[in-house]
Amino acid sequence: MKGNMTLRKKMLAIFIPLVLISGATISVVSYFITKDDLEAALEENMTTTSAELTEATERRLVGHERIVDNLSALLSSQATNLEKEEMGDVLENTIWNNEDTLGAGVWFEPYEYDEDEEYIGPYVYKDGEESIYTETYEDPDYDYRSWDWYTIGMESDGETVWTEPYYDEEMGHTMFTASAPFMNDAGETIGVVTSGVDLTTLQNHIIESDMNGSGYAFLTADSGQYIAHPNRDKVMTANVSDEDEFGESFANKEEEIRTMSYDGQDHLVYQQTLPTTGWTLSLAVPESELYAPLNKLLTQLIIYTIVIAGIGSIIIFIFSGRLTRHINTLKEKMGQVSEGDLTVNTSINSNDEIGVLGSQFNKMTQDMNELLQSMGTTVFQLRDSSEQLSATSEETTASSQDINKAIRDVAESATSMSGQTEETNNAAADLASSIENITTKVGTMNDMSDKQEADHKDGMTQMDNLQIASETASTQTEKASSTVNELSSHVQNIETVLANIEGISEQ
Repeated sequence: MKGNMTLRKKMLAIFIPLVLISGATISVVSYFITKDDLEAALEENMTTTSAELTEATERRLVGHERIVDNLSALLSSQATNLEKEEMGDVLENTIWNNEDTLGAGVWFEPYEYDEDEEYIGPYVYKDGEESIYTETYEDPDYDYRSWDWYTIGMESDGETVWTEPYYDEEMGHTMFTASAPFMNDAGETIGVVTSGVDLTTLQNHIIESDMNGSGYAFLTADSGQYIAHPNRDKVMTANVSDEDEFGESFANKEEEIRTMSYDGQDHLVYQQTLPTTGWTLSLAVPESELYAPLNKLLTQLIIYTIVIAGIGSIIIFIFSGRLTRHINTLKEKMGQVSEGDLTVNTSINSNDEIGVLGSQFNKMTQDMNELLQSMGTTVFQLRDSSEQLSATSEETTASSQDINKAIRDVAESATSMSGQTEETNNAAADLASSIENITTKVGTMNDMSDKQEADHKDGMTQMDNLQIASETASTQTEKASSTVNELSSHVQNIETVLANIEGISEQ
């Protein structure tokens, strides 16, 4: 029960919850502070990484775009004047100016280069360390004018435009192409120039970006199709808006971190658009990875709190054992004192409050011993005074009895004298003899009265002694006072009797 809790249990009951509550408070505060710092660091890291990755990607794309711009400018001035072989040499020299460029081609509108040829499209591509010239794409069955890279180039207002990735069966590569139109001297668009980039190069650049060990980057086209992703099986086959991906909630919100669900867990996603292509570069960090250090910290704080509480409990257990041992010793000694043993003493050698309490206990028992000894002496004195008073009372009683006897004798004599009044005249001699006898008895009475007065003085002296003794023993004094009062009453009665006797003697 609570009322019977020991000091040790009380100390543990106070300390352990205090440590646990303090530890929990510190853990929670540290958790949220660290979480805020972690999220701020993540946002900064995402912003920095995205900016660096975007800049590096743009630098690659712009370098590739310049190839197309230069080809467009060259062909706009000399297209119809160059032989196909000469165009092949220009293309070969161009593709080696940029390591990311896979191949380049020139594509004419029907009959613009040769009035007898509908499809004119020389193309040069890299094959290892060699350049391969091909006219395969001039095949009418291929119909290059139906491909996006040709149509968007023809529809362009002179700017270089980019296609979404596609698979080229001739080269066996997934690639994307930059296209730009070129004109004749009349300013009419007569074809397009293209330069293709192997998607693998861009993919490696994206997925190998440094995310400080957590999260990953991926690139999506305007349609939402994955262009680059750590899981290469998703590239060109999955769409970011698919239900088993990020879903319809995935929208381009630049420079804003959002929480989105993917693959059964929440992700923090940061997006940024590539200016050149309009594609979306996204950084995603699973919350489980982001908060793993935070959860580890929280676990460590909890463990530290439990360990501190355990160590503190052991310290309190040991300290309270020492403390309660001294208290139990005092408790045992006080129990002996309560049973009347005032000879007990403690030997607590401690320089704290318990040691002071032990010293005060020893002083208390010593003072009580001295007090009881003083009371014993007073009791003995009171007993002696009582015995003396008792003896005086006995003597007074004896004197009173003698006085009573004398009074009875006087009364009998007076009665006899009263009855024999008529014979007084006849017995003068007898009266004289009786008076003489009475005179003798009166003398005896006076002697007894003197003795009684002496006894009375002695009684008063004893009363003074009794009064002194009664200051330390009020109960016995009250009894003695009552006895003295009774004695005073007897003395007064005696004095009354003596007065009567003197009256009789005068008669």
